[in-house]
Amino acid sequence: MHLSYLNGGPGISSSLGLLVQLGPCRVSDEGKNITYNPHSWNTEASIIFLVQPVQVGFSNDHNRNTVHTNAVGAQDVYAFFQLFYHRFPEYATLLLRVAGMSYAGIYVSNIASAIYQKNKDAGAGLKYINLASVVLANATENPRIQYPSIFDYACEEGAPYTVFDPEAIGYNPYDIRKTCPPRGIKSFCYDEPIWIGKWMNTPANKIGEMAFDTKALLPELVDGGVRLLVYAGNCDAICTNYVGQERWVEALDTSHHDEFIKAKLLPWYDSATGRQAGEVRSADTVGNLTYVRIYDAGQAIHLLFLLCEISLRWNRHMGPYDQPEALLDLITRWIREIPFA
Repeated sequence: MHLSYLNGGPGISSSLGLLVQLGPCRVSDEGKNITYNPHSWNTEASIIFLVQPVQVGFSNDHNRNTVHTNAVGAQDVYAFFQLFYHRFPEYATLLLRVAGMSYAGIYVSNIASAIYQKNKDAGAGLKYINLASVVLANATENPRIQYPSIFDYACEEGAPYTVFDPEAIGYNPYDIRKTCPPRGIKSFCYDEPIWIGKWMNTPANKIGEMAFDTKALLPELVDGGVRLLVYAGNCDAICTNYVGQERWVEALDTSHHDEFIKAKLLPWYDSATGRQAGEVRSADTVGNLTYVRIYDAGQAIHLLFLLCEISLRWNRHMGPYDQPEALLDLITRWIREIPFA
């Protein structure tokens, strides 16, 4: 089995996922080195860290064409998979999971929809792509639902910061437990993106659409058998917070809607540590549509055929970075179709 992973932005290279979050190694020592990541997702699946649209990161078009919409970008990704499977036919028969975090939720929904629609006309040289599931981590899907949730997230009963004093500035919006350096000193509150640039630019290594409702693309996939997993860290305080995530999943107009609405949140325990890693909500025991809230982490992902929700207490925007053990357990259960609760 294999999985394609995208970071969001828009415009963030998926080298962030590869070298900071869930790849086989992580950048370290201020960009001077890399270290082994024992919780990499590639222990469960082969991963394609996909950088798109064209011109993002090292993604290049010699004709300098520009992608103006996410729907057009999705067609390019579909073409990429066709070329990839023709070049590496041994992967063509494997199940494909498409995953992304933050703004990549928009990418992933468009890509999954493009694959699903194109599969209807597969043949005549086009390979059928075995799209098995979609994984959305603290994803942007429906701004109309998600942006108003920022106020509810900040002011809900039991929230850690319900009153904001004048001194309560400079906090990291991706993880409200941390402070941020003055603007302009660090790259969006984290050092690692700067380290990535430093590491990739060493001589030795040189050798070698946010306002659209992409949630509307998902019901046909879910009802057509594509599993959907949506997960969110509970410390992400921006528009991709867990309150808005749960609301847009509840609003999905699928055949599993009523069953999901009636479903209760259940505890999810990490298989390796035995500790409660979060909460899960599912329309049935199979969990084809799943929502997960992850404790003590930042931005995260997930997607499936039935409705399931996992809740992770005060999780942050950088889920695989903050809780690598729990996130590996999450993706392992998802891929192997092992119930969360």
